[in-house]
Amino acid sequence: MVTKTIDGLFVQLNWPSVDLLKLDLEGFDHYALLGTRKTLCRSKISLIQFEVTRSWEYSGCSPCSTFRYLDQLGFDLYYIHPSGLKKINKLETPYFKIYSYCVARLRCP
Repeated sequence: MVTKTIDGLFVQLNWPSVDLLKLDLEGFDHYALLGTRKTLCRSKISLIQFEVTRSWEYSGCSPCSTFRYLDQLGFDLYYIHPSGLKKINKLETPYFKIYSYCVARLRCP
């Protein structure tokens, strides 16, 4: 099996940008995001959607570490709720429920 980073795919496929990156890696989303650092730092991805489930516990990652990582890269974090997007406070520790999280990039005026 050959694995590639998302940073590597951006270079290989010569993508200028992506509006939405959807991850569904059963708890290993954090590792994929680590392999997307250069692309995220260059503001080439506007939105990222991923799920947080109990499988994160088995992968050795915590949602909080991923949230901190994305926050440091300039992303605001939201969870998808039936009434709309709800912002995740940096100080909150999310409960382990199955949610689709949406991470929105801050836009400078």
